[in-house]
Amino acid sequence: MRALIICIILLVVAIGSISPAASWWAEKGYAEKNVDKCMTAAKVKGVAFRNNEAAEIYAEVLKLFPEGAHVEEAMYRRANALGQDNVTQAATKAYEDYLKKFPQGQWAEIATKKLSMLKANN
Repeated sequence: MRALIICIILLVVAIGSISPAASWWAEKGYAEKNVDKCMTAAKVKGVAFRNNEAAEIYAEVLKLFPEGAHVEEAMYRRANALGQDNVTQAATKAYEDYLKKFPQGQWAEIATKKLSMLKANN
């Protein structure tokens, strides 16, 4: 039992220190115009259960880098982060926007299912 408590404490400390580092990494990515750094920072925020912050980074990525291979992933992950954070209206619109732009996209099937679930719960 003691080992479990220690593991939980270490996990909480690790997650707490990841988020500020990810914010710094995102800011560095914006300054350097490096989409990969920004995408990595957003993914780290998601792993740290900072979905709202992840969604904000994905939105900024889409604004700063409106074209490229990352757009589909950023649009889907933003919608997903909003949905996980229970920002229902914004998540619904984000999934609709994703499906409009990428109807046959890599995440189109799952986005359709998640969108249906959001609409059914409203």
